Amino acid sequence: MTESYCQEIKERLGKVEKQNRHMRMFGAAFVVIFAVFLIAGADKNKELDVYSISAQELIIKDNKGNPGILMNNISYPLLMMMDRKNSKRLQISASDKHSELSLLDSKSQSRFKVMAFEDFLTELLFYNSEGTGQVRLGTRVAYPTAKELRISGNGGYLTLSNKEGEPVISLLVDGQGAGVVGAYNRKGVRKELKPEP
Repeated sequence: MTESYCQEIKERLGKVEKQNRHMRMFGAAFVVIFAVFLIAGADKNKELDVYSISAQELIIKDNKGNPGILMNNISYPLLMMMDRKNSKRLQISASDKHSELSLLDSKSQSRFKVMAFEDFLTELLFYNSEGTGQVRLGTRVAYPTAKELRISGNGGYLTLSNKEGEPVISLLVDGQGAGVVGAYNRKGVRKELKPEP
């Protein structure tokens, strides 16, 4: 073989190796780009368009895996929202006889509650930090005494309680449709101011 022929073969072999290197680099780049598209397609933040989801319980978690929203229909329909410390902060529930909305503090104790009963009453309740009812405001009259709550269907009422939850002041409508102001002493004895007949 001549020297020029060997030189030509070396040049051709160099070109083929260079082309082979370029093909391998192109192939590797293609594999990397394809993998990026696969990973981007599987992005967990991507929206999922769903017409219907059927489940007894659904828990929506934040990016750290902490539950933020719980919805279930195990014993009755329930929607609950939690804060970042996993304390219940909002609860909405419904049953055959009543529905309820509760706002809770960081200790998961009710501070405000709205309840609507089917044929009984609708009521707003405000609680202190110990969970004791302090203010009741409702439709249909809850006619309070120190020991019990009797219902008459004449109108609205407002009851203010002490820190133990015992009623101390009440505004309500009596059985004849007139306004009544009531106050309790420390022994639970009620005094009333009623309009004359």
